[in-house]
Amino acid sequence: GSGTLTDNGDGTWTYTPAANDDSGVSFSYTINDGNGGSVAGTASLDLTAVNDDPTTSAVTLAAIAEDSGGRVITQAELLANASDI
Repeated sequence: GSGTLTDNGDGTWTYTPAANDDSGVSFSYTINDGNGGSVAGTASLDLTAVNDDPTTSAVTLAAIAEDSGGRVITQAELLANASDI
């Protein structure tokens, strides 16, 4: 994972995944007992993919003359700026 791990300052941490990151992440840490003893640990977190909404932006169609009759608009034209991650 390529997200951010934040120390909340109260003994908890918050992991925020990067956008569209559904990989796993692991953290390494060390526990100290205050008397010279320590041990290393690892925690793993799986990130589950979600179905994001598609995105689009305005499409500008070619102009037509006012008295020219109808104009066929294709699906490809309408979806030209659409994306679905």
